Parts: sequence; structure tokens; C-alpha cells
Amino acid sequence: MLRRPGALLSALTIIFAALSPPAVASPASVSDDPVGSVPWAAGEAKRTGKRVVVTSEQSEVRDVYANPDGSFTAELRITPVRVRRASGWVPVDTTLRQRADGGVEPGATTVPVTFSGGGDQPLVRFGPDERRIELRWPAPLPKPVLTGDTATYPEVLPGVDLRMRATAQGFGKVLVVKDRTAAANPKLAALTFGLATKGVKVRGEGHGDIAVYDGKDDLAFGSGAPMAWDSTPANARRAVGSLEVERDTLVLRPDRKLLADPATKFPVYIDPDFEAGRTGMAMVLSGHHDQEYWGGDDEKVAKVGFCGWDFCNGIGIARTYFQYDAAFLAGKRVLEAEFNIFEHYAPSCTKRDVAAYGTDPVSAATNWDNQPYKEAGGTQVPLGTQNVAWGYSASCPGAWVGFNAKAAVEKGLASHNGATAIMLKAGDERDAFGWKKFRWQRNAGETAPVEPSLVVTYNTPPSAPSAQKAEGKTCALEPNEPRVSPYIDNDPGQGLRGPQLSATLSDLDGGQLSAEFEWYARGGARLGGVVVGPKSSGATFAADVPSAHAADGTKLAFRVRGTDGVDAGPWGPWCDVTVDRTGPDKAPAVSSVTYPECTLDSGSCSGGGAVGFTGGFTFGANGVSDVGGYEYYLYGHEVFHAAAPSGSVNVLVTPPDDGPMDLYVRSVDRAGNAGPQYRYHFWVGRGTPPRGHWKLEGYTETKAADDSPNGRHATLEASARWQVGRYGDALWLNGGTGYASASGGATVHTDKSFAVSAWVKPDRLDTAFRTAVSQDGSQTSGFLLQYNPSSKKWNFSIPASDNAAAERRVAESAAPAVVGRWTHLVGVYDAGARQIRIYVDGVAGTPADHTTPWDATGSVQLGRARAAEYWAGSLDEVRVHDRILGSQEIHDLATAPAIEEVFLPLDEGTGTTAQDVSGNYRPGSLGGAASWTTGKAGAGAVRFNGGVSTLQVTGPAVRTDASFTVTAWAKLDTADGQSRTVLSQDGTQASGFQLRYRGDTRRWSFGLAQSNTGDGEMISVDSSDVAQEGQWTHLAGVYDAADGRIRLYVDAELKSQVPVTATWNAAGAFQVGRGKAAGAVATPFAGVIDDVHTWTGVRTRDQIKDEHDSMPLTRRSNPYAGQLGRFYNLAGHHVVTTGHVPPGSHFEFSLGLPAPQDAPNTQAVYSCRNGARDYFLALDCGTHTNLGGIGRLYITPPAGVPALRVYRCLIPNVGHFASTDPQCEGQTSENYPLGYTLAYTNLIRHLQSGYPYDHAGATSVIEANYRAERNQGALAMTQLPGTTALMSCRDGADAFTSIDAGCEGKTVLRRLGYLWTSSPQEVPGVPGAAGAELFRCRTSWGDLFDSRDRDCEGQELDRSLGFVATGL
Repeated sequence: MLRRPGALLSALTIIFAALSPPAVASPASVSDDPVGSVPWAAGEAKRTGKRVVVTSEQSEVRDVYANPDGSFTAELRITPVRVRRASGWVPVDTTLRQRADGGVEPGATTVPVTFSGGGDQPLVRFGPDERRIELRWPAPLPKPVLTGDTATYPEVLPGVDLRMRATAQGFGKVLVVKDRTAAANPKLAALTFGLATKGVKVRGEGHGDIAVYDGKDDLAFGSGAPMAWDSTPANARRAVGSLEVERDTLVLRPDRKLLADPATKFPVYIDPDFEAGRTGMAMVLSGHHDQEYWGGDDEKVAKVGFCGWDFCNGIGIARTYFQYDAAFLAGKRVLEAEFNIFEHYAPSCTKRDVAAYGTDPVSAATNWDNQPYKEAGGTQVPLGTQNVAWGYSASCPGAWVGFNAKAAVEKGLASHNGATAIMLKAGDERDAFGWKKFRWQRNAGETAPVEPSLVVTYNTPPSAPSAQKAEGKTCALEPNEPRVSPYIDNDPGQGLRGPQLSATLSDLDGGQLSAEFEWYARGGARLGGVVVGPKSSGATFAADVPSAHAADGTKLAFRVRGTDGVDAGPWGPWCDVTVDRTGPDKAPAVSSVTYPECTLDSGSCSGGGAVGFTGGFTFGANGVSDVGGYEYYLYGHEVFHAAAPSGSVNVLVTPPDDGPMDLYVRSVDRAGNAGPQYRYHFWVGRGTPPRGHWKLEGYTETKAADDSPNGRHATLEASARWQVGRYGDALWLNGGTGYASASGGATVHTDKSFAVSAWVKPDRLDTAFRTAVSQDGSQTSGFLLQYNPSSKKWNFSIPASDNAAAERRVAESAAPAVVGRWTHLVGVYDAGARQIRIYVDGVAGTPADHTTPWDATGSVQLGRARAAEYWAGSLDEVRVHDRILGSQEIHDLATAPAIEEVFLPLDEGTGTTAQDVSGNYRPGSLGGAASWTTGKAGAGAVRFNGGVSTLQVTGPAVRTDASFTVTAWAKLDTADGQSRTVLSQDGTQASGFQLRYRGDTRRWSFGLAQSNTGDGEMISVDSSDVAQEGQWTHLAGVYDAADGRIRLYVDAELKSQVPVTATWNAAGAFQVGRGKAAGAVATPFAGVIDDVHTWTGVRTRDQIKDEHDSMPLTRRSNPYAGQLGRFYNLAGHHVVTTGHVPPGSHFEFSLGLPAPQDAPNTQAVYSCRNGARDYFLALDCGTHTNLGGIGRLYITPPAGVPALRVYRCLIPNVGHFASTDPQCEGQTSENYPLGYTLAYTNLIRHLQSGYPYDHAGATSVIEANYRAERNQGALAMTQLPGTTALMSCRDGADAFTSIDAGCEGKTVLRRLGYLWTSSPQEVPGVPGAAGAELFRCRTSWGDLFDSRDRDCEGQELDRSLGFVATGL
């Protein structure tokens, strides 16, 4: 009986490659390759001597093994044995189950398939989402009955069932026509299925069959003409119908004759086969020449030969094709291949020939008529003949038969993209005893393998070599060949050697490779060769040509190939190399427009450019023909190389210092031989000022002034605030919205050398990028000086291009960022070196290359990147230069100016408080071991008796992890073996630093602690001479963080310095006269200490010498001093004083002058502090901190003298202030009897801190970018006889003073006070006061300013204004 297999279901199949889950490595495995990969398996097979499965190469129909000899074996099948799932490979499972949406699907098949759950759902949806077809039954479907792999839809037409069966590679379907009545239904004449596709196309092939093609027009699957057969026992009647593709439909037309024939036995089965085109089995029968048997018939056997027996049912001659997918072998060499098949039946034990052929591919549409095998003129290749007879009886039981299939595999790879078809036929197709049956699939419950297999042993030859080089130079042919001049260890003093040849070799199979090099005289004979290795695949192999083959002028040619122990790969291309040991004979020509050359013996030279300004230089060959590049460097700096294929080149050079400089240049030929050196001498001009300089001084200003002449003032966003800065004021930003945007476009060209610097104080270091300074491009910032949350470090970065997604080139700080500390940042782009650099507190970080410079044309942004990465904290002193900064400039910016933090003159002589006159109000408290005595500087000093209770300043004076300076005068009682500390600052366990006398060395010492434990692990710098007892000595200790050193000065002489880096900040109290160790007081001083100072920053040698030489200095000058000045401090409080004020304080106005010290009817008034921020005036501070006296005020108004009553006022919940307004300016008056002042105010001359350097006179608040310069004298605050009003006026950018009430036709700003029209003979209330004439002068650039110098300080006299009072 001849019948379709099973229910004769068709199958749609697409083959999808997949990777297996990783295998578990054996404990002895030492490979770094992924377990299960090709290289790993190759290594394991070689190591163990056994074949090892390559799980990464497994597929549904393929297993691959690595062999110990380095080859691989693939076992191919025609039907799937596994399916890939997310968890790995699972066995094929065609059992149907219902989905959540009602549809029906198998457990595991190679291609997704879903059958209808009934109703309007598609009959079948097949394929992955991106490549699928969908068929619909023309009417709603009944709910299916599920049996194993089959879903039966009963009565889809009267008397007709529809069966859908899942297969390993897809699905099949069959219509079961149960009786003659059902067969007569006219709907069976043409069954129309709805057709929908995605990513594929369906078209008819012209013979009643169809094919489905993917997007590349490759055959995905197809169907032969539909077959119908009846139920006649042992001899079913058969007929062929057709399939037709119409618009959005697939029409099935069964053969009507079979359905209408009275001899037909029902049920009748109608099965339009759909099948894949890559793997499977096709049987063709001469007796049914136009019928297809893809997958054989219901016997599950492959049939071969002439069936001349009674049971043959007209088969005639049978041939069977087996098709495998060997596409993965493309590019590999097939060593051997074997086709094995199990012979299941022969009609006798008499042997007969069976022949195998490699043929063109077959498909589901293959039948006898269109089969690829041709008796004559075919393209088939013979694979041999086996004379066998197996399976007839126990005398010749079934057995395996094998054929050499190498030719078939090679044919499939060469002509059919790896589709390998093998056909079996009888040796004599007229002999009935040549009839045979072969197994190709297992029966239910059968476990022993019977599937035909194609076993291919193969090897991947090594790939063609890559990266062929000679002495590291890329392979090329003459005249562009590499020219080399090799020496042993690259040292001419070691002798000559031959060139080193190299190449990279790889093998897709991984494993070990060797490299075969050979070299020839170019155009001549082979000179030598060598095999090197083995090494791992992907390694670079090198071979050394003997020096005997490398004389000067030798021209060589070489090539290389890889070998893997099985095969040799292809030779790489020929490479030429020339040995050239003779360098250029003349020095190059060098010139520069920016930095013209100076003659060394001329004695004078005109400067060019400026320090840090990148200039162009041209190097020429100077008549030498073989020049490949140039080597050049500035004396004492990095050597650079510039390629010059044409013989000349333009380079950029950035001088790091001003003054005379030498550029050394020599030409280098293509072999690397250098010629004579040329010394180019030139003179570098002094550094140019910044192109943008935002000092960030502000009080109520809404703009940050640019002090450069370019006037790119920055507008503040509404949330920005002013706070106390590193020097003066600072801009504070909230990290979310605050920033300031400069006007006037780009400040610098970011494709040229530039530098940006800023003092920064971050409030928080969180998970966000925080940008201090940037300049906008159109899509991203041109540079960013910022905090990086990933590394927790400071970055200076430049994007590779003006693209928001561009890579950022990043220079990074050496140390992490520190929250809450003023830190100085410098970012530099050196266009000459194409390098970006960062300096943090003067210390260089890790640089980065920036090889794609571009110009950001937008404006500078303070406190953000381009609308992002907002700064959280304070910014101060932002500068942008159009050049790089020199090392000394970077150092000075990070360490200067030094800001005085504490100044204790120690001149009180009584009480327990030592006043701080620095303006920071950090008074010291004397303990029981301290007492007043006469001193070195001023009226007094403090004696320490060696006890532990010395002199302490509340809180720290400096940060010990940043640059600082401390100084004092000290006199030892005894220079003995006991160490004694002059100044220190507490940590919790140890002093952060100590300025001290060391008893173990008998020398003065300055030490910086490396830890907050024990004695602090001090690193010390000591004086060279022993300390002298009973002798005043000036000591200065400096920690220079930018230079990474501590220094000790003794009597203004630098005694020594040692390298050290601070590792922590001692945040405890500043101590005078003792240290700390192991958590307790240590090394108390015995002697006298005077004139104590601390600074943030580095005091220079000259500054320390000036301090030493300018004794006595008990307080510093102050233009506002002498009057009772009221200041507002950005820390949030008012301060009233006659002396210095803390940083960030802005003068508001004068409350008058205190009374003369000896005046009657007066009382002393003191400056007091309640807590940290509430400053107030009182006759006695009581329990509050006494900050010192501010002078004497009149108890009652003095007769005949202009006077102002001073009121003490209160802002509830904020603090106190003083005022001359009886209403306390709208706040609360405390009616406290402070007294009366003299109604005079100082006229202060101010100078604008930047361009246009305007002078202005003021007696009250003035713009923050003006700095007090000098006290010109006093004005009356009320009009007295013989006085006239002095007005503050403005003419454009020029502020000036005038005695014309209308400001001479210019803008009137305010009245400053009253000056005398003639020299006053007396000033009421101030005996001994005198007058001084005040002149108005004009500078050469037109600025009007006031001076008491009749010669106008070398400028032009404009007019006399009148007289001010002096001596008040």
C-alpha cells in the first residue's frame, strides 16, 4: 500500500540557527575562552586527547565535536532533534496545548506555530513575527479536539473534518472527506483560504505548486501540488490537484474525478503538502512520476530500486534523496565526509549494488519528472557503490551502509550555498532483487538511532595574515615601502640587527597557530625563512631577519602565512622593506611668524607671542630628498614628532615661560635616521591677561562684571546669590536652576590653545555631574570644568565634536574632590600637543589627548554646562585665557593671594582675651600657663611656663589639607631635649601641623601630620642650625599644596623644604603654645611668643622677609579705619567697627567718628558677638564674646560740635545693627545708651578692579567691583560754615566728583558730604585737625580721579575741588 505518512500531513519549515547554552568546564580547564566555544573545545580536545562537544556550534540538526588532532567533526541530520529556548536546548515536543488566548500550540518546535482555538481565530499562524504567513478558514471554526500532536476541527463542511498536526519543523493539514455526499459538496471544488503575510512573498510556480520567499528572495518553504487518495485497502487510488495564489487568498482545487468516481472508497484524504527547502527527504517513483513524496510515505522508510513484486502497487522504480544543510562549512576545508544509512529490508540475502550520488538540491515539489539526477548530462557526482543485502532475515539482519560523501559536500558548498543532497538508487534498476528499504525516522517508543547522518570532518585553515609590518611600519610595496634602520635594543651603541617582521594571525577555530615567514632579495632569490610559534589565535608573530641580510641599502621582500597543524592558510601579500642606515646630511630650515628667530650673538631680541600662546612653526627639508618627518622639542620639555610626507610641515608650539627660549629641530628620514640638530632661538613675550575675568564681587548686583576689556558681563539667573568667597565675594548657585551667562559670544576659540581657571567650593558631591565653567557650542559645551560623580574627581573635558552624544575627552584630577573646601581648578587645552590637562590646587592630574579640536562659538556659562549639569555651591575668580598657563602662573593662582585668617598682636597686656585684628574675629583665650609680658613686636607678648593650659583660638584657623602659612616670633627659655610647640591646630587625636622646637634635634621644625593618630606621623622640615635659647627668632612654616612641599623659614631665611602631600584636615582649634598627640595636650611651650599670623595660601619668601623686617606691626592699615563704619557681611550680619572686617563685608556708610581718646563726657564702647552671627555694640559685652573696643562715644551731645546719636537696633530673629536713625530704619530700637559720634565721614577713593580701571570717590556703598584704595580725608556730614556739597557724578563709564550741584551737566548720583572751600582753621570737636587740598585730575585715557597730590600723581590737573580735614 502506498500512502502519505501518518495522516499525511504537510509541514512548513524554516531553519533557524541558534547557539547552545554553555557547557560546564572541567576542573582542569585553563582556557580563558568561553566554555563551549570553538577555541575552548579545541584546547580541551588537545589537552585531554578526547573529542569534545562544541556546544556553541550546535543547531536543531547539527552536533559538532573538536578532535584531538585539531580538526572538527560535524554530525548532520535531516530532521530536528532539539529546539532552542531561552533556557537552552530542549527536546522537540509536538504535543499540542491550549494558550491563554485560546489558540493551540505545540510544546517545542523549531519554528513558532499556532493553530486556531476556534471561532474567528486564524486557522494557522506560522513563523517568527518578522517572517510569517497566516491562513484563515473561510468560515468560523469549531473548537478543536486535541489528540497528541493533532487538532481536529469536526464538520468544517458537512461530512468534512479538518486535521492540523504539529511537526518538529512546522505543521501539516489534511481534509478528511467522510462519504460520497460530502464529496458532492460544490464547495470542495475550490477551497479558498484567507492569506496574510509579513516579511515573505507567496507565488505560484506554474505546476499546481507554490513557493514562499523571504525578503532576500531566498526560498523559505514551498508546496507541491495537492494530493488526494482514497481508503482502498493496500492499493489506494490517488489523484493530483492544484494550488493557486490569488489576491490575499490561497485556492485549493482537489481532483474532482477521484471524488466523483463510483470506485472510490471513503473517507478520502486531501492534503496539499507544504514543506521546507533546506533539509529533509524526498522519494520519487517512476510509477507515480508526477507525484511528490517529501517525507516518504506512511511506512517511514526510504525506498530504492525496482519494485517488481505483487505488493508494489505500481511504484515502478524508487529513488530517495536526503538533503542536509552544510552552509556553516563555508570557508572551511572538508577533510572527509561519510553518509551513513540503515538498510532495513532487502528481498533476499543475495547482495545487490546500491549507488550513491551527490546531486543538486531537492524540495517538497520534487517528483520523478523533475528530479535532479539525470541518466545523461546531469550534474550529479558519484559517491560509490556498496554491494549489500541487509534485513531480509536473521542471516542478514538490518545494518548500516556507508558512502564517502566528500564530493557531495564540496558540491553543495561550491554550488548550492551548502545545501547537500545525496541520492540512493539501485545499481541495476531492472533487477527486482535490487529493491531495498532504508530507515530515516524512528517509530514510537524506539530509542536506538536509525536516522541517516552525514558526518563531516573539517578544518578551518588559518585566515590570511593581517597587520603585516616591518619594524612596526605598515606593509607596502616600492616606492612606498617601509624604510628601516634597526639596531640591537634600538641602541646604535649595541650594534646592527636585521629588521623584525611581524603579522597578526588568526583562525576561526581558535587554538594554536604557527607563522611561516620567508624573505627574498627583492626581485631575486629566497634568502631565508623561519617558522615561529605556536601562539594562540589572534596573536602577533614576529621573525627577525639576520643582520647578514640587512646591510645598508638592502632591498627585501617578505610574506607570511599561518599553519594550524592541519592546514596552512593563504600567503599574505608581498611586502617590501628597505634597510637604510644613512640619515639626512643637513639640518632643517625652521621659521615662525609668531616667534621670529633671534641671532644668538646679537645681544638683543624682539619678543614675540606670549607665554602660553600657541604659535605656528614651519620645518623644511633644506634640500634633503629623504625626509619623512621631524623631531622637535623645547629645551627641557617633551620631545614631539611630526610626519612630513611632502618634506615640510607646519607644527604648533606652546612656550610655557616667557623670556629666551630654544626650539631644537632635526629632520628624520623614512627609516628613522635623524640628521643634524638645528637650534632655533627666540624670545617669548610676557603672558597676556585673560580674555574673560569674572572676579565675582557682588552685594546686590544682578550681573557679574567681566574685568577684562572685552566686557562680557554675566547676567545672573534669579536664584543666584552672593556669598563670602575665597577672596572677597563669590557667586553661590543652588545646583538646580542657578547660573550666570556671559554676554558677547565666545570668549575663546576652543579649537586653539586656551585655559580656564576658577576657585570652587562644592556644597555637595552627589550623583550628578556639576559644571563650574563651560562655553556653549550649538549642541554641547565646548569645554567643561566640572565634578564627575562616577570617579568622584575633578574633570576638565572637551567633547570630540559639537554633538550632544559625542565622546568626552577627559583629563582627571589625581585626588578625589573635597566637599565644602575652596579648591582651585585649572583646565588647559594645548593645541600644539593636542592635549588637555587639569590642575587641582596646582597639582597636575592625568592628561588626555584631544585630536579633533572644534570651535564652540557660544558664550561662557558660570555654573552649568549647556543648559544642564548645574553647579551646587560657590564660584570665585573665574578666568578664561586664549593661551595656556605657565607652571608658575598655575602655582600662583592656586596659592595666592594669601588671605590672612588670624592676626594676634598679643599687645593687650591684661585680661584673658587676645584680640584677632585680621577682621575675622577669632579671639584667643589665655589659659593658666599663659601670662602677659613684654614682646618683640609692639607693646606686649605672651609668656608660657611649660604648662598645658596655653592660648587657644576657638575653631580652626586654616584647612590643613590645602595651602597655608603660619608665622610667629618665639623665644625659648631653654633649648633642651624637650620638644616645644609654638603653633599647631588640633585634630581629634593629633595636631594637623606643628611649628615647633624639636628636643631630639635641638632645631626649629615645621611638621605636617600624615594621620590623625598617635603623634600624627609628622613629616618635618628642620633648620640647619641649632636653636638658641633666650633669643627672639622669627619662624614661618609654609605648606605649598601646589608644589607638594613644606618649607621652614628661620629669621626670613629658607632653611629647608621637603616633599609632602596633606592627607587629612585637622578641623579642631588653633593653638598657641602647645601641640596634641594621642588625644592629649603635648609638647607645651616654655618661653615667649609674639605676633602670631595664619594665612590661607602661600606667603612668598619676599613677603615673609617683609614681615620680618617691618617690625613693629601691631595692626594693618584700612582705608575705612578711624570712623565708625557699618558693613553688611554676605554671611548674613551687620558689623560696626573702626577696624578690619571679615571677608565678604561691604561698606554701607559711616556712623560718624568716635570722640578723641582724651575727650571728656565720653565712654568706651565695645564690639560684641552673640553666637556666630549676631554682632552688636555695648558698653560691656557681659557673657558674650568681646571683639575689642571701637573707641569712645560722647555720653551727651558735645556743645558746638556736629554730632550724631547712635542707636542700637534689632531685627527680630536675625540680629542687631547700629544706626543714626531714631526709627532704626523701620526695625526695633532697643533704646540702649551707646552715645554720640562726631558727624564726619571719610572720603574713600576706590579703583575699579578691572577694565576700564575707573576711580570713584565714595562715603557709602559702591558697586562691588570697586576696591577701596585710600582715605583722602574727612568730609562734614552736615553743612558747616565755609563748606560746600561734594557730589558723586557719572559720565558714561567714568565716575567723578564735583562741587557743582548739577554735576556739570552729567548724571547726579548722590551727595558725598561737605568739604571746605578753604583750608579750615579749626574743625569743630577735633582740636589739631588740619585741612588738605583736594584736586581733581585726569588720566591719559580720560578717567577723572581725586588726589591730594597737586602733581596729580603724574597725570593732568583738572581743577581744585576744595579742602578735606585730616588728623581726625
